[in-house]
Amino acid sequence: MGQAEPARLSLNEYLRWESAQPLHHDFWRGEVYAMTGGSLRHNRATLAAAMTLQRNLQDTPC
Repeated sequence: MGQAEPARLSLNEYLRWESAQPLHHDFWRGEVYAMTGGSLRHNRATLAAAMTLQRNLQDTPC
């Protein structure tokens, strides 16, 4: 016996549901995914990594 398919939501159903949730979720093709809360430290690390990539790939064909 296989697993049952998870229930899929319409975009409107998701938006109504999400507005009442204390945490953020992402919606992709009818499925809802819980998202972790970001932190200032995480955001700074992400920005630093992106800036380093941009600086090192600038003026390259990549």
